[in-house]
Amino acid sequence: MTGVDGGHFGYVIHAPELAHSDYPIARFEPMDGDGAYLLGASTFEAVETQISGTMRFAQENDSRSPVSFEWWPEVSARLARLGIVPDPSKAGRNYLDGDGKPVMPTVPEGWHYVPSSDGAGVLAPAAQFHPTLPHSMDDRPSPTLVLDAALRHAAEHFPATALWLLRECYWRTWPPNIGIGRAMSDAYVALGRPSLAAVVDRRIARIAALLARDDDSSVVC
Repeated sequence: MTGVDGGHFGYVIHAPELAHSDYPIARFEPMDGDGAYLLGASTFEAVETQISGTMRFAQENDSRSPVSFEWWPEVSARLARLGIVPDPSKAGRNYLDGDGKPVMPTVPEGWHYVPSSDGAGVLAPAAQFHPTLPHSMDDRPSPTLVLDAALRHAAEHFPATALWLLRECYWRTWPPNIGIGRAMSDAYVALGRPSLAAVVDRRIARIAALLARDDDSSVVC
């Protein structure tokens, strides 16, 4: 029901080194190209929003709503004890003028946050950002030029700015650039985020395998 590529849901953890009891959950629709957008600022809000969306969809499309099932009274009572009270009116609360709201982090004192086209952005201590770099990029950037700029900023000890450049270029470039991915992993390591570097490493390993397979196929053909 969520479309050709389906909807992807997950926590957005901007800075794993900051300990929080809960994290926002985002929704990402691969075929839309709009990036991740906020489903809920917390786990419970996200669950409430998603169920509310199902209820509203049922209203608008004359399909079966969760409230029509015999198990709903018991389930809704359990949800209410958690503070989750779904209602069709809550389905669109994280939209603004028809567009999903970005996933905004809490910015600690002395830190800085720069949004990015993928909907997540970069959060880091202010000293990790270059003080004057404008955060904008062409729709079709040159991976070579972006990589050169990012490596310069990384060498100057501005890994957050390097990461922003790399993430923005990765989002806007197809097919994915392996060099951009590897530099992104290095930027996460420089920021003290090895868990996010590991996510990137797994991603680029899969991409490299797919590209190698395509190359072998072309040789065979």
